[in-house]
Amino acid sequence: MDAPVGLHDDDDLWRRIPCNKIIEGKPPINYIVPNRRKNGPKCRPSTLAFSNNSKPHVKEMSVLIAKLVLASGRTAGDTCNTNQPYLVSFKVGLVRNDPFNREVRHTPNSAEYAHADVVGEKDHKLQKELTRQFKWVIEPDPSECDQ
Repeated sequence: MDAPVGLHDDDDLWRRIPCNKIIEGKPPINYIVPNRRKNGPKCRPSTLAFSNNSKPHVKEMSVLIAKLVLASGRTAGDTCNTNQPYLVSFKVGLVRNDPFNREVRHTPNSAEYAHADVVGEKDHKLQKELTRQFKWVIEPDPSECDQ
């Protein structure tokens, strides 16, 4: 496997965002919520969208290194699927620098060379900042926020 790629603070990381889930007899799982800020898109990802993987003992948050996806000739849409159809972007420096100081590790695998992990606990303060600093790459229909 190739050596890991150097990441700069202004490089974009992409995070796939799942659809909201409604499971009978349980509270809804909202990954996308209404944006209550006056400026900006109608929807925003919830803090839940920036948590670690679903297993509590796992401390990595899966992301893609945008420049590697694009260098491979693929588009943002090529990275999504029916379970995770939306995509947000944020800068490496946001998570890597003060006050969060999380490691961003290029972790290519057999399915995705552009795969990386944001390593460390994603506390509520970091999750909240990601909901403020994100940019939609593939945005949900505004009706998705109303569910």
